[in-house]
Amino acid sequence: MHCHLVESRTQISAIVLVVAFLTGNSLAQTQYYGQLIGSFPTPAGPGGVAGTVYAVDADRVQIVGFSFDGSVSDVQFRTGSTDSPDGGAGVVVPDEQGRATPLGVYDNRRIVLTLPAGTTLDSVTWIAVWGQNTGNIGHVAIPDGLVIPRPRNIGEFSRRQHQVRSGNVNITDAKTFHIPNLHYDGFGPDAFFWAGTTDRPSSRGFKVPDHRGSFDRRLPRYTGQTIDITLPGDVTVYDIKWLSMWCIRFTANFGEVFIPTDLNVPPYVGDITSPPQELGNCEELNDDFQVSWELQAGNLNLQLAGRVADGDYMAFGISGCADRTCMVGSDVTVAWFDIDTPKAVDYTLGAYSQCSGTSGVCPDDRVGGTDDNFDVIGTRINGITRIKYSRPINTGDTADKVIDSAQNMYISWAIGPINPSGVAAKHHTRAQGSVQLQFGRSPSYMCSMIDRGRGTPAPVTPWPANVINADVTTFTVRIGPSGLARGYEAITGQPGWGIAYWINDLLIPELILTRGQNYTFIVEGGDDPSQPARYHPFYITDDPLGGFVQKTPAEKQQVGVFAGVDDDGLPTAAGRYCEYTSPDGDTSEISETFADYFSTLNLTCESGQSARLSWTPDHNTPDLVYYQCYTHQYLGWKINVADADTDPCSPNPCQRQGACTVTGPTTFTCTCNHRYSGDLCQYGLVLCCCLAAAAACEDYFSSRDASRYAVYDNRCYWFSPTDYRRSMKYTRAQTDCRNRDRGATLALIKDADTQAFVEQYLGTIVSGPRRDYWIGLDDRTRERHFEWNDGTALRYQNWARRRRRHRGRDCAGVMASGKWDLYRCRQRKAYICQMPRVW
Repeated sequence: MHCHLVESRTQISAIVLVVAFLTGNSLAQTQYYGQLIGSFPTPAGPGGVAGTVYAVDADRVQIVGFSFDGSVSDVQFRTGSTDSPDGGAGVVVPDEQGRATPLGVYDNRRIVLTLPAGTTLDSVTWIAVWGQNTGNIGHVAIPDGLVIPRPRNIGEFSRRQHQVRSGNVNITDAKTFHIPNLHYDGFGPDAFFWAGTTDRPSSRGFKVPDHRGSFDRRLPRYTGQTIDITLPGDVTVYDIKWLSMWCIRFTANFGEVFIPTDLNVPPYVGDITSPPQELGNCEELNDDFQVSWELQAGNLNLQLAGRVADGDYMAFGISGCADRTCMVGSDVTVAWFDIDTPKAVDYTLGAYSQCSGTSGVCPDDRVGGTDDNFDVIGTRINGITRIKYSRPINTGDTADKVIDSAQNMYISWAIGPINPSGVAAKHHTRAQGSVQLQFGRSPSYMCSMIDRGRGTPAPVTPWPANVINADVTTFTVRIGPSGLARGYEAITGQPGWGIAYWINDLLIPELILTRGQNYTFIVEGGDDPSQPARYHPFYITDDPLGGFVQKTPAEKQQVGVFAGVDDDGLPTAAGRYCEYTSPDGDTSEISETFADYFSTLNLTCESGQSARLSWTPDHNTPDLVYYQCYTHQYLGWKINVADADTDPCSPNPCQRQGACTVTGPTTFTCTCNHRYSGDLCQYGLVLCCCLAAAAACEDYFSSRDASRYAVYDNRCYWFSPTDYRRSMKYTRAQTDCRNRDRGATLALIKDADTQAFVEQYLGTIVSGPRRDYWIGLDDRTRERHFEWNDGTALRYQNWARRRRRHRGRDCAGVMASGKWDLYRCRQRKAYICQMPRVW
């Protein structure tokens, strides 16, 4: 199979055919449902109960072909740890929609059940279909020694080309790869995720959709994103041997992970489309976020469900305004997963600012109230986070609002990141316009299933970090927008509050200072403590978080403060308020460069005086400190402090003879030899595009046409021109290749991968009137005993089906089709030179 065939067919059905071709099977492997537990009785028992039960993971089971005719009343699923389900033992298992109500009619359905909280397959011995009046009408026993499927860590992507690297890749289910901290420079001209069944990555593979769900768009640059990708069609991890980041056009492997042969991972159940319907009422807040609820004995039970990123919260509650949706004054619950633990924390939104003291977006227990949420449970399945909790209608807490179930009430909601301190940071998605709900209405379920298949938003390219070198001694400090994913978040790796410090018109620049030099900071971050959203005193500390006033006395003892806070712990650098704002809203997502972004901003300053902070770092100052906000966390960034005579390029930190250039007292850049890449020239560079390959092979071909070079398997190849004037006889072509370098030969095509490379190059790059090329294969020493030019015997072959008669034809060439044929050695032809490995 040729690569261009795979490339031209992106439909899922074609992928299945590709896998069938590669594996020799009529289909991909028989559909995988998980570890077999057992089947309900055959023939079907009372009520027509039938189906086969599989373990999905420790918390879920899948029933394939489940049937129940509804003739038995008050039937539910149950599970327990007794010897058998007789006698009504065990607990109720909610149905596939999360409801504990009696079962309806099922006809050969495939469903997934989630065991109740605190119950796992390790702790039960049976699963039953149970009638309240009839008892057990069908059950399966959990086998002794059942090996429960679990996600599998398969290690990092190998670091071969284009700066590919990642964290440990997890196979989360039979079709899904979870790839954390993925890096790739984005320069591959025809790069895709690629999978196959050969022993190592090769052209005999097929495309895997990227995080966007795309077969057609080449891979974008990745700068540490965490993504999920899903195998296409019916293909599972049990059908493949590896996953690669692959350049199709030039058959180049940028990095791969191999699939272990002893997998036992959960099956893929994302194609089961039963909508969740756990509570009686449900409303869609947007395409990615739903709230469902019901009233019960003076309490309001709620569930928040959303397609949110790891580390993001869902916030929902009562608006701060009685006549519209507004944020300030709202009483909300902030719900998220703290690693594997669901949280639902009662918050008061006292001001449009980060929580500081008793003001801002704060948990109730930080402002004199109490957390009144209880019975918090949650699940994360198929990319959807669901967190269920309860709260009293009237908590009696002055920080909370009373829920009037008979009236329409305006609500507030938002989605955003939880910061590393476990506190809600500024939202990235919020309610648009005013939204009302009546919590006491008659049950009405208005939600459809949240779409899992839209993929992760395409990663944006961060702006380069700003640096101010040691020759600058005066800094003007103001407030401005954070630049979101291109700015503060990309630079620091932390979620911000939507604002950050700007110094000398630059977003959180890294400062380079010299010990013994005096520096002046002109601070314009606000001086009115009664307006916490506009009060940002400046100080210098060894604390990477900031927010000195938020710390406990014990925490304050653990951090060093070098300027900006007096002996009584009060701020000394709080000047008038100046802020950069965008009149048209944040434009960071569409601003490719920082200069573009800055051009959209306006600077406004309130009346008043600036504050001036003078500081001279000395020998007691650490090499790394931070400028921070006294009242709020996550607004500032790094200050590098060095001695005046420090030379960061001595000794040379650049590897493989890279050239070091000083950029500051403690910073430098490396200029790498063309064969290497990376910040320290630590990575071998294997290029897959022709112009770049020309640079890598310039030692061999400095005077040749760049369009005729290619790089494969760490060596250079040159395809000679095809016009008759520059073609050569076989022996002269051999000599021309040998003269280029010791060990160079005509091309040695000893395996299918090299053959695929030559075919693809000939088919997509080289053009001309003659398309036959000499390769390094002949039988001139012994008739019909073919040898390669390096003396090795012929094993791999790719002869044309009807090649020319052998008589008088002893030298081999490759035709435009890629097939080999025999020619008279004195004929003039183009030729392919193969150089020794160059790195």
